[in-house]
Amino acid sequence: MSEPRSAAMAAQIEEKQPQQGLEESGSHPGVPDAFICVISGTGQMMKDPYMTEAGHSYEGAEIKKWLATHDTDPATNQKLKQPYILMPNTGLKKAMAAYDELALENQALKYKVAALEGDAEAQYNLGKCYLEGKGVKRNPELAFMWAEKSATQGNAKGLNTLGYCYQRNIGVKPDEDNARKAFELYAKSAELGCVNAQSNLGLCLFNGRGTTIDYDAALQNFNKAAIQGSQSAQCSLSNCYRLGKGTQIDHAEANIWARKAAEQGHMCAAFDLGVSYDIGRGVAAIDREEAAKWYQIAADKGHADAQFNLGKMYIDNYFTDVPNYFEIGFSYLLKAANQGQVNAQIDLTSYYEKLPVGGKQNMDKAFEWAKKSVEKERVPEAYYNLAYIYEVHKKDLVRAIDWYKKCAELGFEKASEALKRLGVPAISAPKQNGLFGQTAPSPLANPSANAASPAEAKDSEQRSSITRRPSLSPHSDDEVIYV
Repeated sequence: MSEPRSAAMAAQIEEKQPQQGLEESGSHPGVPDAFICVISGTGQMMKDPYMTEAGHSYEGAEIKKWLATHDTDPATNQKLKQPYILMPNTGLKKAMAAYDELALENQALKYKVAALEGDAEAQYNLGKCYLEGKGVKRNPELAFMWAEKSATQGNAKGLNTLGYCYQRNIGVKPDEDNARKAFELYAKSAELGCVNAQSNLGLCLFNGRGTTIDYDAALQNFNKAAIQGSQSAQCSLSNCYRLGKGTQIDHAEANIWARKAAEQGHMCAAFDLGVSYDIGRGVAAIDREEAAKWYQIAADKGHADAQFNLGKMYIDNYFTDVPNYFEIGFSYLLKAANQGQVNAQIDLTSYYEKLPVGGKQNMDKAFEWAKKSVEKERVPEAYYNLAYIYEVHKKDLVRAIDWYKKCAELGFEKASEALKRLGVPAISAPKQNGLFGQTAPSPLANPSANAASPAEAKDSEQRSSITRRPSLSPHSDDEVIYV
């Protein structure tokens, strides 16, 4: 980290020692001072620089946070005029990108020289460069080759990366035996102490990838990696306690590990922790403010279910001091829906059909979201909404009856009632209470009609509109780490 640029700066900013390394973009030694935000304390290059009227640039989020409690430029202590003028520094951003790329190219070249001389760690690092396309053009075959050379010399991280290549068929032909090879490589790497390999090995054991399912062994490996700080393993361990796999169900313990992972920025853990505070799972009491905090972290990282839950909290007016709560909530629903989150797509169908979103009813949008909501998941509310639109708005009884039938086959009672009304023989199916086991809302009814008042909402024991689906780890292989 560069020295503070003025005496005023030294008095106002707590100095922090950065953790510099060569692995990530923006963390190269010798970064020019102009590329570093002096109020962030990270010592790394800025990603989104903004310039004050005094002519100094800072990380956008950091300078906005600064100006919330100060009226001066951090570097010069010059008083700034209000309203504050902040301008994106696109020229600096381009210069930093060019510098970063050049630094990555130089680092990759150093790795290549050492790798050709037989250095196992450099071989691993060069394989990683080819895997990620950092400093070199992405090349799966070369990534596999260098990982294999490193692994052959017994490098723990090389073994783990080679296992990842086999599991994902990167630089190697797909083969039924690849999963077994990946498992064996993870096991060797884990035995040598590679934390990420321990986490990956746990996932293989949990999911039965390349081996038989063994929840006890999975839990042991997750625990080894989790206590060493692996956020992926911490999230996986949390879910083991949440589901009772390899241990007894213990939501309080699950929350402890979810928090550890969430505090490191793991979005699935943040979402899961938000759900716990939202419904009172393994916590002393329901705490909607705490739930919103963790949903916000996950939503900002792109977690669709968190975006939906946070959006519903705004729309249901849990934030009584936010005047434009509906607009904010609606924007989060759009983000979630655009990622395929079916709850959000169902709600948007209803909002556009019944409410004057943007000042008027929009049946084209309602029909668009109704069609999208039936593309991936067999959700009765989605089927019913599409059938309803075909019947009432499109006047297409053939398609309406077809979707009512599909919905009735899922046990949705309103669909059976609609078919009876249209003179179609009843379809026998188990009764369906609603989406993901929740009480089904009236399809295409005004979504705000049943919204609780702010006081009722804060005192409510449960919220029927949230998504409680589990996060990824350890239910899929999306958490596998190759570094």
